[in-house]
Amino acid sequence: MGLKLSYTLNRYFLPYAFIWAFMALCGKAYAQEIGPFEITAVNFSGNNNISTALLENAVNTKESPNWVSKFLNTFTSFGSPPKYIDTTLIANDLELLRNFYFDNGFFKVRIDPELQYNYDEKTVSLHFKIKENEAAKYRKFQLKGLDHIEQYLQGKIKQDYAPYDNDDRFNRNYVENKIQNIISFLRDHGFMLISNQNPDVVIDTLLNKVDITVNFNAGRRFRIDSVRVFKSGIGQDLVTEELIKDIAGLKPGNYYSYYDSKLAQIRLYRTDLFSSVVVNGAIADTNLNKVPMNISAEVGMLNEISPELIFNNEDNTLNAGAGVGFTRKNFLGDARRMTLSFSGALQNVYEFITESVADSNLFGYIDSRLVFDQPFLFGKPIATKLEGYGTFQKRKSEYNAFIYGSQISLDFELPRQTFFNSFLAYIRSERTNYDYQDKYITEGLSEFLQNQSGLTVAEADSTANYLVSNNLVAKSTKATNAVIGFRLGNNHTDNLAFPTSGTALSINLESGNALVKLGNVLGIIDADVPQYVKLLLNFSAYLPVYSTRNASLGFKSKIGNIFTYEGDEALIPINQRFYGGGSNSIRGWKTRDLVPEFDLNKVSPDDVFNVIKGLEPGGFFILEVSVESRNKLTDDIGVTFFADAGNTWDSYKKVQPQGIAIAAGFGLRYYLDFAPFRLDFGFKVYDPTDRRSFFKKKVFGETLEFHLGIGEAF
Repeated sequence: MGLKLSYTLNRYFLPYAFIWAFMALCGKAYAQEIGPFEITAVNFSGNNNISTALLENAVNTKESPNWVSKFLNTFTSFGSPPKYIDTTLIANDLELLRNFYFDNGFFKVRIDPELQYNYDEKTVSLHFKIKENEAAKYRKFQLKGLDHIEQYLQGKIKQDYAPYDNDDRFNRNYVENKIQNIISFLRDHGFMLISNQNPDVVIDTLLNKVDITVNFNAGRRFRIDSVRVFKSGIGQDLVTEELIKDIAGLKPGNYYSYYDSKLAQIRLYRTDLFSSVVVNGAIADTNLNKVPMNISAEVGMLNEISPELIFNNEDNTLNAGAGVGFTRKNFLGDARRMTLSFSGALQNVYEFITESVADSNLFGYIDSRLVFDQPFLFGKPIATKLEGYGTFQKRKSEYNAFIYGSQISLDFELPRQTFFNSFLAYIRSERTNYDYQDKYITEGLSEFLQNQSGLTVAEADSTANYLVSNNLVAKSTKATNAVIGFRLGNNHTDNLAFPTSGTALSINLESGNALVKLGNVLGIIDADVPQYVKLLLNFSAYLPVYSTRNASLGFKSKIGNIFTYEGDEALIPINQRFYGGGSNSIRGWKTRDLVPEFDLNKVSPDDVFNVIKGLEPGGFFILEVSVESRNKLTDDIGVTFFADAGNTWDSYKKVQPQGIAIAAGFGLRYYLDFAPFRLDFGFKVYDPTDRRSFFKKKVFGETLEFHLGIGEAF
């Protein structure tokens, strides 16, 4: 869609551009004689209202990349080669800049280019001197051709889509977005064939005002006559037409909606039954104000075996492994899907490579799962998943664990234009068995004896070893945990892969063991478990402070608390607690290194067994903040500079400034198609447990940590 301007904008521009084109040809001929000139800078001055980044994107002439990019390009496919001046492009750049300023309401702009050559170094800089002058503002915004549509629709358009501010300057994108929003609104309310002519934009140069007139052809308002299904593919005989109609959710008699047709297509794709799906209105078969809806679906194979490689950041560390899964689609009908999978992964690949290879110990997990999921529940588009699982974990110097349980989750389909765009509700029941390593218990017991009994380190170690070796202290814990949880999220960033502006928010609320408490009250079960509420908030924001979309400044904050309102909080499973440190947390510490220190001085000798039992890692309150600057050197390679701060505590009441760990560092990025692969180097700037000066510590062994990861830290 173009905007038609109804006056001659600048009588000086055409001869001015012709002169520049002639001079450019002469300059190019001269440049060919003495060799190419590398562009070291493309600068703009006088652009008080338009950012330099936007102007840089508007012109074709670009400055050479940095030396790293050019160096890499000399011997690899990475990076970019140097850019050389082509003076014939300058006249075209002037036209592009002029049009860009017109699109933003500056109809009286004047732009003067200037080239500055350095003949010794064979370089050149291009400078655009801009005089913007006053921008034109809106005076009228008229919509024609909509008089015959229902009054409530006209009122909705005038209220939500047509308003404008007379104090705002004219902006082409703003006008186009308004027009497109009106078309989308009416197309979603039955006007399937709505169209519009190019808008008339009249500029009053004397008063510097803009009048806009848009002519629409709304056409008829259509209702759905019928839903027709056309099947193909290897599994077409195994999926019924009625099932496809039920999943799509298109109802005869309803008004046609383009949004509903696209939503129907998404619903069908989510079932994983179809190789391709197209949903549209059959325009050729319309009858008066009725239109049939066509669903063309290619049904794929219903049985699949899928091997996989595993790379994830669970527990804030890079895990790597493999797995295999079997999937039966349309299991027992209703687009239900059954998946049986087995997987295993090594925890903290970096530590495994540098330490575990030397011995026979492997640390990680083995997992098996049986999952049933379906696209709707009680006839509503609620994605439902029922899952049973069992996991064996082995953690270095801490414990072995066997965890098994089940979960049912409901993923609700939220309406458009809501603040939150995802809502998940779930119920999870879990049984955990932890067997702690002798060394782990011995160290905790020794510290307890030193503090409580005044024993020397040697005496305490000897006593602790005797108690542990003779099984006089508990070496395992068992716990039952039943959780009801809700997760709300939104993402309003400009780019999911490399955001440069916008915000993202997630809120996770869980109630632990309320169902067990109800079972105790009703006499169904008898379990001594704590009741608690867990709240975790994650917020990130990206600030457009850089003049290029190849750089981003991000901020992250995380805060969470576990409130125990009945029972012993020491019995809360450790996989429900908070941990700090790792590739997605405070990067100056290893995974799970930042956990509360237990105050053994406050524990009586009679509570020794509870203390040992309470030595499970993890805190009940977490606070983290991070700031990170991401910079792409090429399309594939980038660098990052970051600072992280935070910790975990037994309670929010124990939070003190001197207990906040601080890390800073830098990282390297290799951008894959789906996510970046990253290597981060984090330094302990301030360690709450070792308050010596950063400069008095060794880099290797005391301050530096390496982290590998897939995806950004936040």
